[in-house]
Amino acid sequence: MIDSKFIDSVRKAGKIVRCHTLGEDTDKGYNVGNHCYNALSLLLVLNPSASINLIKTVLWHDTSELWLGDMPATAKWNNPDLKQAYAEAEKKIDKSLGIDYQLNDQEILWMKTVDIMELWLWTIEDPHHSRQSIRNECERYMDTLNMPSVARVFYNRVRGEISTDGSNENE
Repeated sequence: MIDSKFIDSVRKAGKIVRCHTLGEDTDKGYNVGNHCYNALSLLLVLNPSASINLIKTVLWHDTSELWLGDMPATAKWNNPDLKQAYAEAEKKIDKSLGIDYQLNDQEILWMKTVDIMELWLWTIEDPHHSRQSIRNECERYMDTLNMPSVARVFYNRVRGEISTDGSNENE
């Protein structure tokens, strides 16, 4: 049976504005829909044999933001208690929507990798002064993340193409 509530929820969730705390970017269309599409595209390019559960997880991983809002990653990274409470709330919502897919350790690592890498790529595509701190936080996180080797090679290659002032040398 097709669940119209679920379809309505994921469609509305795709419109949630990401990085809204930066202010200047809210009119540029960076939202959950863009983020999830781009993260899924990264996954399918870097890991074309990804499982269907991983694909669904990447596609719908931020659906809970329809009810919780987009909490900045830096807030979660710098406040472990807040991160845990938010994660528990996300799990509860995901379970109620039937999108609480069971992933193995490698799939969880892929999920974390493409999620943060997509945010990082956003920070370098259209450099703005307020994005530099997010970019730096993403790089610190990715430097410690035991990401899959193909993702590490991609990350290192792109990072090497970026000049020290934050712009893409190829543009």
